[in-house]
Amino acid sequence: MSMDQKTAATSSGRIASLDVFRGLTMAFMVIVNNPGSWTEIYPPLKHAAWHGCTPTDLVFPFFLYIVGVSMALSLRRFEGSPWSKELWLKTLKRSGTLIGLGLLLALIPSFDFANLRVPGVLQRIGLCILLATPIVLLCRGVWLAAVGGGILLAYAMVLVLIPVANAAGVLGPPTLQPDDNLVRVIDLWVFGPSHIYSRSPTDPEGLLSTLPAVVTVLMGVHSGRLFIAMRRGDPLQPPRLAAPVMLIEGAVWVAMGAMLTLVMPFNKPLWTPSYVLFTGGLAGITLGVLYWLVDLRGVRRPTRWLEAMGENAILLFFASGVVGRLMGTVKVGDGTLKQWVYEHGFLSWLSGERASLAFALTNLVVWALVLWVLYTKRWVWRV
Repeated sequence: MSMDQKTAATSSGRIASLDVFRGLTMAFMVIVNNPGSWTEIYPPLKHAAWHGCTPTDLVFPFFLYIVGVSMALSLRRFEGSPWSKELWLKTLKRSGTLIGLGLLLALIPSFDFANLRVPGVLQRIGLCILLATPIVLLCRGVWLAAVGGGILLAYAMVLVLIPVANAAGVLGPPTLQPDDNLVRVIDLWVFGPSHIYSRSPTDPEGLLSTLPAVVTVLMGVHSGRLFIAMRRGDPLQPPRLAAPVMLIEGAVWVAMGAMLTLVMPFNKPLWTPSYVLFTGGLAGITLGVLYWLVDLRGVRRPTRWLEAMGENAILLFFASGVVGRLMGTVKVGDGTLKQWVYEHGFLSWLSGERASLAFALTNLVVWALVLWVLYTKRWVWRV
């Protein structure tokens, strides 16, 4: 991991809309993760209580989809040598760094190893990259779709067929409820109750549910390969067709996900197959629109700040998490620094949810300015 000065050559050939999409996703993440008060959250910024899908539930799958698009672009030179030592050293280093950063973020500020939450967002990204890499290198075209579909089918069957013990310890058929699903059982067995998410029975980044999350990455890989095919000058796929093709594919995925809810509902903590297809389809539609707007129409100036946030996404996630935790720990008077800023800067002239939202939006503005400075200096934190 290093702080590298970005050169003009590095930025040339980039898909600007991908950086914008990543930045847009990270901007929404900053707003979601930094409310003024966790008891006064603006309604659209709440996760679904269990089943369902809110705008907030789109953030993580969108980011994993973007990871897949980036993997398709970065791994193409290794497609003829899937067992390259250079490739696997880079993959292991990147995955290990992300997992390590995630664990470090979970430890800050108390460093309470006895209650360390092992699963997490960065940990899942690292595992998805590690698991998806051999699939990406060995599977193309219909085989990529077959592997992705196979993972979803196997995962769905495991969820609904394997008996699990409920909260009372009684073994019975799974109900996909928070306290008696296989994802929770495996996390309790592998990590123990002290090392998983404490605010709900089922950890939203559980070990088993990482498998369907890999399929979200593979959906992004498919879109990335679409870009590659068009950049090679394929006469059947001129660049201007990228946007409508992605819009059509995205709409098909969304429809498939919606139809699957007849047998299995949208559920982010379980990362159900319907949720995978629905959110992956929305991600494809969003990237298609941004590609048309930014890369084809050349609308760059209004989206530069999003590019800045997108190019330093991991730095933004980690740093904003650290600052948020520290603000909730540093004592000011009878409360914390965050409480003092929230009460004096926002709650003094706004009420409840509006004050909480204003605090989150101010957080976004501050981080956007920080990332803009790094962007103008051409500095990128590479993982």
